[in-house]
Amino acid sequence: MIATDQFILEDLIYVPLGTHHPMYARPYMVNTTESAVNTIADRIQEHRTAKITPTLLGDITNNIIQHSSVGYNTHINTDWVSTRRFIFMLKVKTFDMTGNEINSYIQGYTEYDGITANGTIDTNLMHYINNVIETTSMTYNTPTGVYRTEKLYKIYNVFSTQGNEDLFVQRPTDILEQIEVQNVKNLLETDSSVNVWSAASVISPFSGKIVGSTAENGISSEYLSKILTTGVLANKSRDIQINSYEMSDQSSVETKVPEPSVNDNRFIKYLSNLAGSRTVQSRFAFGSLMSLDNTIYNRFKLINITKDLVSATINNTPEVGDYWNGQDPVTVKAYSLIEASVSLALKYGFSKIHFSASNMTNPTGAFDVFVSDFNSFINLSDHDFNYLIEIFKNKFITDIFVPETMSGTVPMHMEGYINILGTSKIFLSYAGFPSNWYTIPTVANSSFSSVTTVNNNAFNEMSFNVNNIIESLSSTNSGQKVYY
Repeated sequence: MIATDQFILEDLIYVPLGTHHPMYARPYMVNTTESAVNTIADRIQEHRTAKITPTLLGDITNNIIQHSSVGYNTHINTDWVSTRRFIFMLKVKTFDMTGNEINSYIQGYTEYDGITANGTIDTNLMHYINNVIETTSMTYNTPTGVYRTEKLYKIYNVFSTQGNEDLFVQRPTDILEQIEVQNVKNLLETDSSVNVWSAASVISPFSGKIVGSTAENGISSEYLSKILTTGVLANKSRDIQINSYEMSDQSSVETKVPEPSVNDNRFIKYLSNLAGSRTVQSRFAFGSLMSLDNTIYNRFKLINITKDLVSATINNTPEVGDYWNGQDPVTVKAYSLIEASVSLALKYGFSKIHFSASNMTNPTGAFDVFVSDFNSFINLSDHDFNYLIEIFKNKFITDIFVPETMSGTVPMHMEGYINILGTSKIFLSYAGFPSNWYTIPTVANSSFSSVTTVNNNAFNEMSFNVNNIIESLSSTNSGQKVYY
């Protein structure tokens, strides 16, 4: 391994992309009732808390936030899925100013199949980044020897536009910033027919801009929790401060709900500079890697997945599931579940996790979650992995299963086969509808994320509806003493 400017290309793996159907984006939409808002207000008062947690939202989450029943076209279309290409995973090690080791696991897909069977690669082969996992590693000297531990640091998807339309990003920070823009517009009595938005929330096809979004934004209860908690606390803060309408509020939205920035990844920034770009790019050519370390040409691994390398369980699942363009309840529910499951797996560093979740197998109606297999990006002891699995199971129940089944009142059984470096699959039986399989190219999930939309009217409407909820919760609980 050769270090150049403190970057070490540790590993580069390619896997052929499997068979897939075109993917459709189903952006978050907020549409609620007075009853749902009152329920949140009652729970806040009952628990005497200032934090609107996913557990507090619980079974009413889906009464407030939903995925669009209409699927929007994405660039993961017929042409994309019919083009032979590879999945890639690049591991890069670097060191910060204090000497701490930082590992970046950069994942995505190639533009085409520019690698031959005998290992010759096209140096112009373009790689598109889908998501990044950053970890920190520390080494300790103990009486029993050297102990090395790896901790999750940042996990984020990478959003860019590969089409001809503006892409509106609706992370919690974007929604809250848009609310501020709308409030200023109303204060200035701007023409209501004029659309305005925060420039930070728009990715233009001509800007080359890319945006990072934390993995947990794909879990609707986590996403809604951050927006409502931050928005209500901001209103309370303005109520008790003397200069409550000062424009230069030092407590900005960015500090309340920070999002990881791709610009902070020194390696990706360096690759972009090598390609002659002044801005950080979401793609790079293989030749740029060779400029850093030309031995990578002989060290990359091409893994052809054959049946003898795959577990018998996966061999018994279909290669590709149903089409995603349906507007029926099961298709929409499947999209929500697979989006949330991938996000939860990423949040806890799993590269693969197989599990089942059901409220139909236990005669008491209790929620059962069983994990049958997993792999991880991080290096932990067996004891720590057992602990991490229990966290995954508990979070799946409280943040996903309870909201998606209205606290277990709707029968649901699902099998999840989440593979960050391949195809993720779920088998879903929901609300008495026929059971069905659904599959996604996980390595391109940033392109059909619920945190993006091409419809600026929908983005504005969502911000407006969220603001109404925040204002209602703020006024309903005015004067209430809260505890942190």
